[in-house]
Amino acid sequence: MDIILYNNAHGSPTIAAITKADVYANGSVFWEPPVVYNSMCAIDIKWFPYDEQECYMKFGSWTYGGFELDMVHLDTDVVEHVSQENGTVWNVELGVDISEYQESVEFELLSVTGRRHEKRYPCCDYPVIDITYFLKIRRKKLFYTVNLMIPCVGIAILTSFVFYLPSQSHNKINLCINILVSLTVFFLLLIEIIPPTSLTTPLIGKYLIFTMCMVTASVVMTVIVENTHYRNANVMPPFVRHLFVKLFGRYYNYHPPSSPLRKSGQKSLPMNAFRTLEDHFQRWGKKGDGTDKTQPKNIFGSAQNPPNAVAFLRRSTDAFPAVPELLRRRVYRMNRNIRYIEQTVHRTRRNKDLHSDWIFVAMVLDRLMLVFFSVTILVGTLYTWFSAPSLTDYRMPITTKFPPKPLLF
Repeated sequence: MDIILYNNAHGSPTIAAITKADVYANGSVFWEPPVVYNSMCAIDIKWFPYDEQECYMKFGSWTYGGFELDMVHLDTDVVEHVSQENGTVWNVELGVDISEYQESVEFELLSVTGRRHEKRYPCCDYPVIDITYFLKIRRKKLFYTVNLMIPCVGIAILTSFVFYLPSQSHNKINLCINILVSLTVFFLLLIEIIPPTSLTTPLIGKYLIFTMCMVTASVVMTVIVENTHYRNANVMPPFVRHLFVKLFGRYYNYHPPSSPLRKSGQKSLPMNAFRTLEDHFQRWGKKGDGTDKTQPKNIFGSAQNPPNAVAFLRRSTDAFPAVPELLRRRVYRMNRNIRYIEQTVHRTRRNKDLHSDWIFVAMVLDRLMLVFFSVTILVGTLYTWFSAPSLTDYRMPITTKFPPKPLLF
C-alpha cells in the first residue's frame, strides 16, 4: 500500500518498518505500522509569544486513483459535505484518534479536524482522493509571560522613572545607558528563542523595538534636561519663559524661585552707602567752623535715581564749600568703588537669578517627560498585550476525554 504523507519533512515518504497486517474473512485489512511522521509546517510568529499555529498533514495514494483506492473517515457522527467546482470536500470535526495523546508542555491542542478531498483534474478521468488533517495549536502563555514579557515591561517602566530623578543628579545618564545595555542583551537572548524568519516581526520583537526607541528618546531628553539645568548666564528666550515658567509651571503648580534682587531693587546697596556718606558730611559740616551757616542740601537723589560720581562731586561742592580737595578725591574713589561693588553684586545676582530660572525650566521638562513617557509606555504596553488574538481567546484545549475515532483507509 502506497499511502504516504505528502508534506513529509523526513526525506523518505514511505513507512520503513515492515509489520504484519490483519486480514479478515470479509476482506478487511487492518494494519498498524509503528511510525513517526515528520511533516513540514509554516510557522507564523506574528503574535509570538501569544501565537496560534495551524499545521496540516496530507495523506494520499501515490499510485492509485479514486476508482482503485478510496479513503474515508470511519465511525464519524458529524460530517459536513461541501461541493466545489473541481470536486467534493467532507469535513470532520474530530478526525484523529487522540486517546493516546500526551499533552505538550509548550502548546495546547485546540482542534484536530479532518478533510477528505475528492478532486478531478483535466488530465485524468478518475478522481484523486486524499485526507488532510489540520491541527490547530496554541502556545501556552505562562512561561513566556514570566520570562519574556514581564522583564521587558519592567525595563520599559524604568525608562519613565529616569525623569523622576533630580535634574542635578549625575546618575540620570548612567541609568539610561544601563537600561539601554540591558535591553540590548535582552534582545540578543530573544533572537535565539524565536524562529529565524524575515516574513514578519514577532509581537515581542515589536515591543522590544518600541521600548528601545523609548529608552533612546529618554537618553536624548535627559541630555537636553542636563544641558538646560547647567546653563548659567544665557538669557532665556521670551517664548521659553512664557511656555515653561508661566504656562506649564502654573499647570504643575510649580513656582519659580523669587529673587532677592527683584524684591529689594537693584539700587538698594549704593543708596545705603550714599545715605551713610550724607550723614558723615552733615556731621563734618557742623563741626567745621563751630557754626551752622550752611545747611546741606539733599544731594543724593532718590532711591530710584541715585547720583553718579560727577553729579555727586558737583553737588557736594555747592553744598559744602569748605570740603578740602583731598576729601573730595577720596569721596570720588569711594563712589567709584561703591559703583564697582554694586555692579559686581548686581551681575552675580543676575547670573544666579538666570541660573535659577534655567533650573526651574529643567525641572518642568523633567515632569513633562515623566508624564509623557509614563502615558506612552502604558498605552504601548496595553496595546501590545491585548492586540494578540489568543489573549482574548477563551477556548478550552482538547483533552483525552473524547472517545477514540479510528480511521480506515
